[in-house]
Amino acid sequence: MLGQASLVPGSQVMRAQLLLYRAEGNFSSSSGYGEIRNILFIEPGDVAARWLLQDNNHVISESPDLMASEDDPKAKRTLATAVLVKPTSNDPEVSAGRLLLFDPPGRKVMEIANGVRKLHVASYTTGEITLLYERDRRLVLVQVDPTSFTKRKEQEVDVPQLK
Repeated sequence: MLGQASLVPGSQVMRAQLLLYRAEGNFSSSSGYGEIRNILFIEPGDVAARWLLQDNNHVISESPDLMASEDDPKAKRTLATAVLVKPTSNDPEVSAGRLLLFDPPGRKVMEIANGVRKLHVASYTTGEITLLYERDRRLVLVQVDPTSFTKRKEQEVDVPQLK
């Protein structure tokens, strides 16, 4: 099912999520949850919309927008969106996937890392996108240029053992 489309802040691009609803519990229960399977981009003037992913065999487990920090709240705009894409075949809480970063119209898509279990932080401050994610039980810090989407720095972060 295609979810409600909405404008990406600061642009004319519209996005809608492809959702798959799963029922939980017994037949008398009406509870359940939705999985985001893909993102559709719609731009004024384009005759065809575009999908972020080539299929719907994945789950987008996290998708924070990175907003430009401007003083005027009316001028807020999205610089990029980070998504963690995992296979549908495994438990999304423990499985690993691909961490992607894309621009508002979804034309520039960069794979930041593979084998990512969790995205902990996605932020933008003064000319730099910062991502902190977990891969192979290690934390990794990445700094990305918000214009070119090139990695400026990537380093594993040592976490000391507790005694």
